[in-house]
Amino acid sequence: MVTQDIAVKLELIHALKEQKAELQEQIDALEDSVKAEMDAHGVSSLTVGRCTAKYTRYFTTRFDSQAFRADHDDLYVEYTKAVPASRFTVSIKED
Repeated sequence: MVTQDIAVKLELIHALKEQKAELQEQIDALEDSVKAEMDAHGVSSLTVGRCTAKYTRYFTTRFDSQAFRADHDDLYVEYTKAVPASRFTVSIKED
């Protein structure tokens, strides 16, 4: 394992993740702007040039595991299990 090669890769990973976060913020802002325009015009679908945007609001159901555990801790423990997982993080010390 060449330490310098890994250092370069880790620096690049860190820089790209920062760019990804910045790009996601820009994407979110643009999407919010388009959704606001669609809401203002009362449309859920919009075609402009080659692009079509659809903005649909709906309800979904989610299982509230915290409330279930508070009410039925014994069942919660009985039906939960540990599963293998992994996490990879990169942090950069600022000089």
